[in-house]
Amino acid sequence: MPRTENQNESYDRICVLSHSRLLTKKWLSDGTIEGAPKAKYFGINILSVRSFEMLVRLLQRLQTRPCSAILRGMFCGWDNVQTFDPSAPPKRIRRTLGIFTDQPLHAVMFDVDDFETTIDPTVNPQAACEEFARRCLPPEFQIASYFWRLSSSAGHPSKDRKLRAHIWFWLKNPATSGELKSWARRLKLQVDTKLFNPVQIHFTANPLFESGVVDPVPCRSGVVCGIVGDEVEIVITPAQSSASRLPQGFLKLRALPSQLTRSDALRALKRAARIVAQTPKGERNHQLYLQIRRLNHFLPDRLLIEEVARKMSHAASVAGLSQTEIIATVVSALSKVVIND
Repeated sequence: MPRTENQNESYDRICVLSHSRLLTKKWLSDGTIEGAPKAKYFGINILSVRSFEMLVRLLQRLQTRPCSAILRGMFCGWDNVQTFDPSAPPKRIRRTLGIFTDQPLHAVMFDVDDFETTIDPTVNPQAACEEFARRCLPPEFQIASYFWRLSSSAGHPSKDRKLRAHIWFWLKNPATSGELKSWARRLKLQVDTKLFNPVQIHFTANPLFESGVVDPVPCRSGVVCGIVGDEVEIVITPAQSSASRLPQGFLKLRALPSQLTRSDALRALKRAARIVAQTPKGERNHQLYLQIRRLNHFLPDRLLIEEVARKMSHAASVAGLSQTEIIATVVSALSKVVIND
């Protein structure tokens, strides 16, 4: 597909749609879920997003806006609206090709639906998302930052305990919907590739709750900090090999991007230690375990097991964990390493 003039821009033009009707689901007091009403014509606001940090801020705002959502496509202008939909109300558009076209974006969302995890996503959704990333995404995604948000039906009593989530990454080089769909299908990723469509709506709002209905999920979104940064570098070629998986509970060490060096590993270790040292009470054991698991990518070629254990143990001590807790968590995290010959 020919690239648009936005190809080499360092920022994304994100189309945020709005409507008078809800663009999210509503949990009703009779125990059912009311789906988002069908909407035909939308208002549009085009925002410039220049980094993963800006993307996170936008998504956090949209969580509380039940009448807004995002499209991947690029708005072609009001002249095209008159051409393709002359009966459209003033300043209102439909989600159709011709009014929108494909465009390369740094932002990419993976729609995860009915993924079986060993962790209850209602109790610990971030850990469930981490498990999905470890088991199902290529290694370059496992070491990058991402924003996760549970879908609107996640946690409802009528649903099972499978993971239903939207996970957002920031690509180093922008990619079109067509390229991402082809790439994801080649790798057989466990994500909904129908989302890679210029006019497919990306729901971003949390569900609404009828009076008397309580959300059983303590936290519906969060940010996972990458061990080497916020950007993901992928190469989209026909020669992409299929992604492999390990049995649950293990992290397979696959070929890392060639640019990751010993210096990168040391910076990642320093960053992971800082995160653990600043973790509040109640989350320290989990965060220590999580950060060590993410550092496993660098073992044993770029980091020694001993230096990881020493540095992370010191950080956990600063956070206030006891020696007994530290030793148990560090040993457990490092015991999960699978090293390929």
